[in-house]
Amino acid sequence: MSEGLVTSNKVHRAIFVEVFAGNRDPAHIAKKARIIRPVADRAIADLERTGILAREGEEIKLTPAGERLAHDLKRKELLS
Repeated sequence: MSEGLVTSNKVHRAIFVEVFAGNRDPAHIAKKARIIRPVADRAIADLERTGILAREGEEIKLTPAGERLAHDLKRKELLS
């Protein structure tokens, strides 16, 4: 399910790619992905609920499940 959530939704995918690239600040992630902040916040919350992302204070990071998903997507060449 997590893979489908990331690959089938362009907002979730953009946020996942930015966090995977090392961006941790939600405002910067939204700006870089060209997504308005409320939409980005909802997508981040969705990814948190599924256990892909986690917050550390004001920063966002991949969870171990998110790291595994990134590895799987990269192996399948669905993530650059």
